[in-house]
Amino acid sequence: MSRKKYKPTPKNEHGRTPKAQAAMEEMLKRFREGNLGETILSTRKRLPKWYPAAAWSQGNKLMCQQQFDTINAMPIWYMKKKRRYPKPDAKVGYILAPATMKRIVLDNEVDEKGKAVVIFRPIHYKYVPVYAYKDTLGKEIEGVDEEEIPLPPLADVAKKVLGISIIQGFLTGDRLGDARVDGSKIRVTAGDERTQAGTFFHELGHAIDAKINGELKGGQHTDSETVAEFTSATLMLMYGYDDFGKSAAYIKHYAEQGSDPINEVMKVFGRIQKIMEYIDNVLLEEQND
Repeated sequence: MSRKKYKPTPKNEHGRTPKAQAAMEEMLKRFREGNLGETILSTRKRLPKWYPAAAWSQGNKLMCQQQFDTINAMPIWYMKKKRRYPKPDAKVGYILAPATMKRIVLDNEVDEKGKAVVIFRPIHYKYVPVYAYKDTLGKEIEGVDEEEIPLPPLADVAKKVLGISIIQGFLTGDRLGDARVDGSKIRVTAGDERTQAGTFFHELGHAIDAKINGELKGGQHTDSETVAEFTSATLMLMYGYDDFGKSAAYIKHYAEQGSDPINEVMKVFGRIQKIMEYIDNVLLEEQND
């Protein structure tokens, strides 16, 4: 059998192959309509840290879930490395990867050596072909099964006692979580257990604050953010995740210009105490029963 000359798939005027274009348009359509359906479950799954797909963005995981019904997919370079190849009827999918990076010098920030900090930001992307692991053959790769990310501590009891709806899902922009102003619903972007716990505890602080003191104001306000983040820091310490530095920086970010974070904490300490008393006397009591 002679080896055929490789013929690249024709691309459209945007430089994308038809299949890649179709996948992208379907995902954009779902985002616009808010109709992600089962695709959203991809954010509740995780893979081993050493596996390439584990480090992919939530957007790429969503694309894989939509195309393959799984986030367990592999780029061709990794398949070759692991001696696996596509099945005859395998469907190829696509994810996005940076194609062009822009070098940006931050003149106002310096590193340990006193030099200006340099960062690189992607300005153009390319489509990378991937195959679902289930659609490949060859040498088995041990330990790459997807597993559900568990809900953070106190989530189950908060749902039961407070009647809160808790959703692990994909949030747009750089948000890790949010809570309704009346405390009835919490959304958390699923990630590593530490980040997810810190985010959930923060939003739980908002929810209990609303239950005790009435509906909160919409948006982000120094007093409410300080209450929620100090609550989160306390619970993180209780559950073995000491995140003090991160919480102090968060509160400082929302503090009045030039104000020390401890000053902001003391202004709302009464509210924080009531929240912690509620957690102690209601949530933890219920959990221990």
